[in-house]
Amino acid sequence: MRMSIQKQPNTLPHVVVVGAGFGGMYAAKRLAREARRGLLQLTVVNDINYFLFTPLLHEVATGALSPTSVIEPLREAVNGKNVRVLTARVRSVDAGRRVVMLEPSDKHQSTSPLPSPVQERGLPYDYLIIATGAKSNRVRISGAEAHTFSLKSLSDAVAIRNAVIERFEQAARISSLEERARTLSFAVIGGGPTGVELVAELAEFLRELEEKYCPIHTASGLSRFHLTPTLSCPGEGATRPTGCATITLVQSREELLPQYHPDLRRAAAARLRAIGVRTLFNEQVVSVTPSEVVLSSGANLSTSLTVMTTGVVPSPLPIDGAETEYLHGRLLVDSTLRVRGSDTIFAVGDAAALANAEGHSHPMLAQVAVPQGIAAANNIIATISGRPLRSFHYRMRGELVSIGQWYAVADLQRVRFTGRFAWYLWRTIYLFKFASSRKRWRIAFEWTINLFYSRDTASIR
Repeated sequence: MRMSIQKQPNTLPHVVVVGAGFGGMYAAKRLAREARRGLLQLTVVNDINYFLFTPLLHEVATGALSPTSVIEPLREAVNGKNVRVLTARVRSVDAGRRVVMLEPSDKHQSTSPLPSPVQERGLPYDYLIIATGAKSNRVRISGAEAHTFSLKSLSDAVAIRNAVIERFEQAARISSLEERARTLSFAVIGGGPTGVELVAELAEFLRELEEKYCPIHTASGLSRFHLTPTLSCPGEGATRPTGCATITLVQSREELLPQYHPDLRRAAAARLRAIGVRTLFNEQVVSVTPSEVVLSSGANLSTSLTVMTTGVVPSPLPIDGAETEYLHGRLLVDSTLRVRGSDTIFAVGDAAALANAEGHSHPMLAQVAVPQGIAAANNIIATISGRPLRSFHYRMRGELVSIGQWYAVADLQRVRFTGRFAWYLWRTIYLFKFASSRKRWRIAFEWTINLFYSRDTASIR
């Protein structure tokens, strides 16, 4: 296999950022400012040509937001003098020669000329930031990879949306209430923030679809199911009319949102019951088939569509020529976010393992990746400028989880609250996380429209 080493056009220090998730994006934006000032040259390498705002994927999956609303083109977000973006997949890093080995991406074509897939391309660097994030890992559960959906990419969200709508299209052709009920049985595995937000939005999406797809005949003519569920006793979820859609959340622990305060866990569980979600606690998933989820208690949960929000693992990047160490797939870094065994490679976000004050690695969250990306960029700038590096210290500012329309739970360390104000706060914070004002206005417009009109129920092909 041939290998070409791409020469850089000038003698400025060359910084390469691999990955454009939250950590990589914020690192790149910080470095781009210095590149425009002539301090360095920057190359951002990502296997897709946009930044994906993953915290809102559950709204794309349930018709609340359009797919293009949660992405920002990289060449619009990171640009200017001495800045470029390459759409390619990174194969490995040769730390000895300071070269990143690239392969052309099979998802998008780069605007920069790339060699054919049979030819490797070497991208030299002076400093490197690894921000490769995490990926879905469903292989540990039998049948999960083949028979469940994940929610890590834009295509995942669109696939879930299309699959849900397709189940209703199928149900509309079925006369048997029992068969219709099986077709409209949905399940979400995982009671963390992603699972709770998704199952709540799905419950509301299903009710809107029921208005369009689930008419029933009564003595007085054609009518529709009443959309407000009748609640049974706590812990047993909600009972629905026969033939109507049902949704179940499977949680392996005793409560939802285990990292939150107990009061907020109970509030979240109560809210899910109120909107018609059945929750099964202390249930491990043994296997998944196209029509059911097999649980550790021996019960079989009937479902035609299952989404798995657990099983996320780091995306490791092979590094040759350096004595690097890994902890559960994450690169061990020192307090300045430099990879152990290298003075020129930094790692941030889900790719990095940095022990906190309690001796544990920081959680794999966007609010950790963002300040780490900025800190790593600042330390590279300091190195180039001859200044000392600064240690990274992270302090959790708080967490919010949206649970359907008009409701959220907020844990701001000393202050905890639930309800409509928490929901407004959740939306406001996420709205201003977008880099461009154009995207902020677009999402704000879509959210406003959704307050008065139903969600989009058209399949996207």
